[in-house]
Amino acid sequence: MKTTRSRYLIAVATATCAITGCANTTIDGNSPSTSDSSLPPLTGGTHITMDAVTATLPPVLAQSSICSQGSNTEAGDLYLFCSVSPASPLNRGLSDNNLVYLVWVNTIQAERTLQDWRDDDRPELITENATRTAAARIEYLDAVNSVHYVDTISGLNINISAGSLPTAEAATTFLHRADLMN
Repeated sequence: MKTTRSRYLIAVATATCAITGCANTTIDGNSPSTSDSSLPPLTGGTHITMDAVTATLPPVLAQSSICSQGSNTEAGDLYLFCSVSPASPLNRGLSDNNLVYLVWVNTIQAERTLQDWRDDDRPELITENATRTAAARIEYLDAVNSVHYVDTISGLNINISAGSLPTAEAATTFLHRADLMN
């Protein structure tokens, strides 16, 4: 229990830093792209209640998640700390621990993130849906280091805690079960 809580707190601190702009870096330590001046300035603050954020989640994910209110991102969007039990059909057989994630809603940020991923030199890390409006970036070596998901239509941004999913295959399976990548 103590190890799981420690992992959770480390993951929360890392993800919080990533979404609130600690040292102005993204979750993987690369500087955010500022070369595309055609994108509007990063604004937010449209989803400032727990209900507004959870209403954006696919129903199957919302029903399987226990969330608590976090703080606000730099753009003013409320983020939530959520977990999915290993007993949930979404997580069953994928991990022995709770799957922990942060979620917030910001369409402009989702669009920028997806564009940055496409411009990056590691396309093998990105999985996009058929319409290319949602994508996940799964980084891994021996185990999954990070899973970040964005949807440019709904503005959904999800960072799954490092260590919540043991393999890239488990991460992909979870994304499909949660109706995030279809």
